[in-house]
Amino acid sequence: DENVDKGIKVRERQIADLEGNYTYYYIGMIGFLILVFFVLFLLVWRFAFKTRKSKEETRKVMLTVTHEMRSPLSAIKDYARKISGLDDATDDSKRYADLIVDTSKGLTSMIDSFLVYSKLANGKATVKERPFRMMDIAEQLKMEYEPFAAKKQLELSVINKADGVVNGDKEKVLTIGRNLLSNAIKYTGKGEIVLSTTYKNGVFMLKVKDTGTGLDDKQQKQIFKEFARLGNAVTQPGFGLGLSIVKNLVSLMKGKIDVSSHQGLGSIFTISLPMAAAEKQNVEPIQYRTKRQDSFTVIAIDDSHVQLSTIREAFASNGIVCDTCNNATDLLDMMRKKSYDLLITDLKMAEVNGIEILEMMRMVNVRNSKTIPVVVMTAAPNVSEQELLDAGFVACLFKPMSDKDLINTARKCVNGKIAEKQIDFSMLLTYGNEKETLENFVKEMTDTLGSIRNVAKEENRKKMSDAIHHARSSWMMVQSDESLNYLFDLIEDSTSSDDVINQAVEDVFAHGEAIIKAAQKKIEEVTA
Repeated sequence: DENVDKGIKVRERQIADLEGNYTYYYIGMIGFLILVFFVLFLLVWRFAFKTRKSKEETRKVMLTVTHEMRSPLSAIKDYARKISGLDDATDDSKRYADLIVDTSKGLTSMIDSFLVYSKLANGKATVKERPFRMMDIAEQLKMEYEPFAAKKQLELSVINKADGVVNGDKEKVLTIGRNLLSNAIKYTGKGEIVLSTTYKNGVFMLKVKDTGTGLDDKQQKQIFKEFARLGNAVTQPGFGLGLSIVKNLVSLMKGKIDVSSHQGLGSIFTISLPMAAAEKQNVEPIQYRTKRQDSFTVIAIDDSHVQLSTIREAFASNGIVCDTCNNATDLLDMMRKKSYDLLITDLKMAEVNGIEILEMMRMVNVRNSKTIPVVVMTAAPNVSEQELLDAGFVACLFKPMSDKDLINTARKCVNGKIAEKQIDFSMLLTYGNEKETLENFVKEMTDTLGSIRNVAKEENRKKMSDAIHHARSSWMMVQSDESLNYLFDLIEDSTSSDDVINQAVEDVFAHGEAIIKAAQKKIEEVTA
């Protein structure tokens, strides 16, 4: 018995050691993958310039690479976080996992900067004006960048004299500040960085002053060019896009940028943006609590086990059941055994693609396969959302998608399907010719939904309120105006947060599209 106990204890120690080795193995593999991605990224970048490709060709190459890299980078980062959070993770493994997360964030930041630049260069960026507190700009930037300055033993001082509420694009102002502060910290070896904001005569001014390497006259003429890599930047990560992005954003917002710099003494970047004072000076947001009935089930198919695990855990953390499989045979077997409310498929897989999965669903007769909403995921930069919607998918998710995007899209698709079942046309059809009445109703619904969609892009609450008021009568006729009324109440309340309104807008779109589909189906029934 004593020998047996000793043998068991030895075996337990061996298993524990083996589990620990697995953790280090996974960390090592993830770290190696990050290194491979980074090297490949740099090689493609260097190749594009060595072969002297045109700017447009270079942009296309880089855009393809960035899209392809974001998906695995997102999965690597998520798994590193999960390793760090394991109960049996050692201090060393947590430290290595945290380093992997930080490295992934750095690479993701570089990729994101290129995508922002690409959007600006193509003229696809727009200014979305919304009331915001000017004090928030400096406060948020200080909170984000103080740890980075402290890490280099630099002092970050903030002089925040911009008070009140203005109409402007807060996110773009923050992007400008982030790029300027990031550069200041990157190129300052010792001393301090000063961030200051002021507002006078309808102009918001943001200034970043550093005691870094500084720039000579020749360098000052080059810094705003895309992919500019000056002598003081050769040892720093990045593509040389930060200041190009700043210049383009400032130009987009009809502002101006001034630079004062002397080599060895530091630099001062001053941004001036025209912004009108808002009519209402109270923009303190409140968060509405809305009940969500997430009693739906999801099935996902992808040939990547990493992606499937990430999706499954995202749904699980929101209390939603998601089953997964990696081939069409298993998908059909699972659907024969259980009903699902939503199917999510990857577009590009080794054995079968997402379009073939969609076609298979509509051809076979397995439970609700002919009607189940199908969402497609893709990291391909050469396919548009409209192409995928025209193919029959109810929604498209571009990788790497956040957990929030994944969950919100699933809710939208499922809730839209549920809403379709609750629509009542009996009141509408008491007015005579059913076909003509329904066709007029579809046209009116399409027009009003289009109006709501257009003003939603502008993010103008007054226009949104008018569009909803105009649409109400159509929705009331089929007794399906709850989501519209809720959105109207949110818009009329000046304290409603942007996130809550955006979610309510998505619910209205889903509901409206469900009403139109139900009406079109009803037309087919009455003309059959």
